Amino acid sequence: MAVVLGGSVNALSYARSLGRRGVPVLMLDTSKRAATASRYVRSLVVAEAAAEPGVWLDVLGQIGRCLPVPGVLFPTTDGYVEFVARNATELSSWFRFLVPAVEEVTAILDKAQQYERASAAGIRIPITWHPASLAEVQEVAGVMPFPCLLKPFSQMARDTIRGKVLVASDAAELESLYRSHCADPAGFVVQEIIPGDDSELYGYLAFWDAEGREHSWLTKHKVRQFPSGWSSPLADRARSRGDSDREGSWGVSPHLAGASKLCR
Repeated sequence: MAVVLGGSVNALSYARSLGRRGVPVLMLDTSKRAATASRYVRSLVVAEAAAEPGVWLDVLGQIGRCLPVPGVLFPTTDGYVEFVARNATELSSWFRFLVPAVEEVTAILDKAQQYERASAAGIRIPITWHPASLAEVQEVAGVMPFPCLLKPFSQMARDTIRGKVLVASDAAELESLYRSHCADPAGFVVQEIIPGDDSELYGYLAFWDAEGREHSWLTKHKVRQFPSGWSSPLADRARSRGDSDREGSWGVSPHLAGASKLCR
């Protein structure tokens, strides 16, 4: 059995890919969402994983003990990947899964650490500042080109703004947004906006094995977002190679071993 954690459109691609191959799918999320209505799944609503990890462990333990053979876990969002990584020892008693160690997961999910690693590897990134106080925001405003982004780099910070980014058109708006939303200043960065419309976004997703070898890959070209600007893709073009197929392809950060996403 496949146990899919999350009910977003990412999870829907898992459900369709597995269900069409005759694999039974049980989907868990905190509410009824798009994927939970799929004909390929049975769904179960559970409390918020970040707030109640013990509840999730209890539920998954009950499911795991009922299975004749270990099930396979598919976490489909950042939060569920982190949950599985943090509870890997207990979950491995009942399930199989491919998720990096929690230290590696944290380094990718925490934008500040991600940018540091990218810079250390020689990868170009937008101009990024990590202000820890209003005074530091005011200093940044003196040198940052506008408009710019106030960007959360943790799940908790993203929840406070109910979105991916806040856009500041000038120094006064940046200070105002910071005062209004940054109760935890350590959870935000101020970042340069790279010019270009929605159709100029490209991505690389790949499966790298434990020996650091690229097993298969997929590149994507974002055609449109909804709503436009700072949101999720409405349409992507994808090209893949290797053992992946076009319906669903494993994708991970290129320096991690394991699977974190199934792309449509």
